Amino acid sequence: MEITDVQWNDNILLKELGYIRLTRILYNLLIKSKNARIINIVGIQGKQPDPNFVLEGVINSSLLAFTKAISIDLAKYGATANAINPGATNTYLWENIVEELSQKNNQKKSDLNNHFKKQTGFNRLADPKDIANAVMFLASEETGYINGISINIDGGAFPGF
Repeated sequence: MEITDVQWNDNILLKELGYIRLTRILYNLLIKSKNARIINIVGIQGKQPDPNFVLEGVINSSLLAFTKAISIDLAKYGATANAINPGATNTYLWENIVEELSQKNNQKKSDLNNHFKKQTGFNRLADPKDIANAVMFLASEETGYINGISINIDGGAFPGF
Protein backbone atom coordinates (compact mmCIF):
# COMPACT_ATOMS: atom_id res chain seq x y z
CA MET A 1 0.00 0.00 0.00
CA GLU A 2 3.03 2.28 0.27
CA ILE A 3 3.65 2.21 -3.48
CA THR A 4 2.56 5.51 -5.04
CA ASP A 5 0.95 6.02 -8.43
CA VAL A 6 4.15 7.74 -9.55
CA GLN A 7 6.20 4.66 -8.61
CA TRP A 8 3.74 2.39 -10.44
CA ASN A 9 3.82 4.59 -13.54
CA ASP A 10 7.61 4.97 -13.53
CA ASN A 11 8.18 1.23 -13.24
CA ILE A 12 5.57 0.30 -15.83
CA LEU A 13 6.98 2.87 -18.26
CA LEU A 14 10.56 1.79 -17.70
CA LYS A 15 10.43 -1.99 -17.63
CA GLU A 16 7.11 -3.17 -19.03
CA LEU A 17 6.66 -0.64 -21.81
CA GLY A 18 10.41 -0.66 -22.45
CA TYR A 19 10.29 -4.34 -23.44
CA ILE A 20 7.13 -3.82 -25.49
CA ARG A 21 8.47 -0.76 -27.31
CA LEU A 22 11.79 -2.40 -28.14
CA THR A 23 10.01 -5.46 -29.52
CA ARG A 24 7.75 -3.26 -31.63
CA ILE A 25 10.73 -1.30 -33.00
CA LEU A 26 12.63 -4.49 -33.90
CA TYR A 27 9.65 -6.57 -35.04
CA ASN A 28 10.27 -6.30 -38.79
CA LEU A 29 13.93 -7.22 -38.35
CA LEU A 30 12.98 -10.16 -36.16
CA ILE A 31 10.61 -11.68 -38.69
CA LYS A 32 13.01 -11.14 -41.61
CA SER A 33 15.88 -12.93 -39.88
CA LYS A 34 14.03 -16.30 -39.86
CA ASN A 35 15.73 -17.44 -36.63
CA ALA A 36 15.63 -14.47 -34.28
CA ARG A 37 15.64 -14.93 -30.54
CA ILE A 38 13.94 -12.71 -28.01
CA ILE A 39 15.10 -13.48 -24.49
CA ASN A 40 13.39 -11.32 -21.92
CA ILE A 41 15.02 -11.11 -18.50
CA VAL A 42 11.93 -10.88 -16.34
CA GLY A 43 12.21 -12.04 -12.73
CA ILE A 44 11.00 -14.75 -10.39
CA GLN A 45 8.33 -12.51 -8.85
CA GLY A 46 6.32 -12.88 -12.06
CA LYS A 47 5.72 -16.49 -11.07
CA GLN A 48 6.17 -16.34 -7.31
CA PRO A 49 4.44 -13.29 -5.81
CA ASP A 50 5.89 -11.85 -2.62
CA PRO A 51 4.47 -9.02 -0.51
CA ASN A 52 7.93 -7.40 -0.45
CA PHE A 53 8.00 -7.30 -4.27
CA VAL A 54 4.43 -6.46 -5.30
CA LEU A 55 5.40 -3.93 -7.96
CA GLU A 56 7.93 -6.31 -9.50
CA GLY A 57 5.46 -9.22 -9.38
CA VAL A 58 2.73 -7.34 -11.22
CA ILE A 59 5.06 -6.04 -13.92
CA ASN A 60 6.93 -9.33 -14.31
CA SER A 61 3.77 -11.40 -14.61
CA SER A 62 2.53 -9.14 -17.39
CA LEU A 63 5.92 -9.44 -19.14
CA LEU A 64 5.64 -13.22 -18.97
CA ALA A 65 2.22 -12.96 -20.63
CA PHE A 66 3.65 -10.60 -23.26
CA THR A 67 6.54 -12.97 -23.96
CA LYS A 68 4.17 -15.92 -24.38
CA ALA A 69 1.88 -13.93 -26.70
CA ILE A 70 4.67 -12.75 -28.98
CA SER A 71 6.19 -16.24 -29.04
CA ILE A 72 3.04 -17.53 -30.71
CA ASP A 73 3.08 -14.71 -33.25
CA LEU A 74 6.81 -14.97 -34.05
CA ALA A 75 6.85 -18.75 -34.44
CA LYS A 76 5.36 -18.57 -37.94
CA TYR A 77 8.49 -16.63 -38.93
CA GLY A 78 10.92 -19.06 -37.30
CA ALA A 79 11.68 -16.69 -34.42
CA THR A 80 11.35 -17.52 -30.74
CA ALA A 81 10.55 -15.57 -27.59
CA ASN A 82 11.38 -16.89 -24.14
CA ALA A 83 11.91 -15.46 -20.68
CA ILE A 84 14.43 -15.96 -17.91
CA ASN A 85 13.35 -15.41 -14.32
CA PRO A 86 16.31 -14.70 -12.07
CA GLY A 87 15.85 -15.04 -8.35
CA ALA A 88 18.07 -13.26 -5.86
CA THR A 89 21.25 -12.48 -7.80
CA ASN A 90 24.52 -11.13 -6.43
CA THR A 91 24.45 -7.69 -8.07
CA TYR A 92 24.55 -4.04 -7.10
CA LEU A 93 20.76 -3.93 -7.55
CA TRP A 94 20.40 -6.80 -5.08
CA GLU A 95 22.48 -4.88 -2.53
CA ASN A 96 20.04 -1.98 -2.85
CA ILE A 97 17.05 -4.29 -2.46
CA VAL A 98 18.51 -5.84 0.69
CA GLU A 99 19.25 -2.36 2.07
CA GLU A 100 15.62 -1.31 1.54
CA LEU A 101 14.25 -4.54 3.00
CA SER A 102 16.50 -4.32 6.04
CA GLN A 103 15.26 -0.80 6.79
CA LYS A 104 11.63 -1.66 6.08
CA ASN A 105 11.62 -4.86 8.15
CA ASN A 106 14.17 -3.79 10.76
CA GLN A 107 16.44 -6.74 9.97
CA LYS A 108 20.17 -7.07 9.46
CA LYS A 109 21.29 -7.21 5.85
CA SER A 110 23.35 -10.33 6.58
CA ASP A 111 20.27 -12.07 8.01
CA LEU A 112 18.24 -11.20 4.92
CA ASN A 113 20.96 -12.41 2.57
CA ASN A 114 21.25 -15.65 4.56
CA HIS A 115 17.47 -16.10 4.35
CA PHE A 116 17.51 -15.83 0.57
CA LYS A 117 20.58 -18.06 0.27
CA LYS A 118 18.94 -20.77 2.38
CA GLN A 119 15.91 -20.81 0.05
CA THR A 120 18.11 -22.39 -2.60
CA GLY A 121 19.57 -25.86 -2.53
CA PHE A 122 23.00 -24.30 -3.10
CA ASN A 123 23.01 -21.92 -0.12
CA ARG A 124 24.13 -19.02 -2.29
CA LEU A 125 22.72 -16.24 -4.39
CA ALA A 126 22.77 -16.56 -8.15
CA ASP A 127 25.80 -15.17 -9.89
CA PRO A 128 25.26 -13.02 -13.01
CA LYS A 129 27.05 -15.72 -15.03
CA ASP A 130 24.26 -18.15 -14.06
CA ILE A 131 21.83 -15.87 -15.86
CA ALA A 132 24.22 -15.31 -18.78
CA ASN A 133 24.59 -19.06 -19.28
CA ALA A 134 20.83 -19.45 -19.61
CA VAL A 135 20.74 -16.59 -22.13
CA MET A 136 23.51 -18.22 -24.17
CA PHE A 137 21.61 -21.51 -24.14
CA LEU A 138 18.37 -19.92 -25.38
CA ALA A 139 20.24 -17.88 -27.99
CA SER A 140 21.93 -20.94 -29.51
CA GLU A 141 20.92 -22.47 -32.82
CA GLU A 142 20.10 -25.72 -31.05
CA THR A 143 17.14 -24.15 -29.24
CA GLY A 144 15.12 -23.13 -32.28
CA TYR A 145 12.17 -25.25 -31.16
CA ILE A 146 12.08 -23.93 -27.60
CA ASN A 147 9.49 -21.19 -27.64
CA GLY A 148 7.19 -19.43 -25.22
CA ILE A 149 8.75 -20.74 -22.04
CA SER A 150 10.25 -19.13 -18.99
CA ILE A 151 13.15 -20.58 -17.07
CA ASN A 152 13.63 -19.90 -13.37
CA ILE A 153 17.25 -19.27 -12.43
CA ASP A 154 16.80 -19.28 -8.68
CA GLY A 155 18.70 -22.30 -7.39
CA GLY A 156 15.44 -24.16 -6.82
CA ALA A 157 14.13 -21.60 -4.33
CA PHE A 158 10.72 -21.71 -6.00
CA PRO A 159 10.45 -25.11 -7.68
CA GLY A 160 7.64 -25.80 -10.06
CA PHE A 161 5.96 -24.17 -12.96
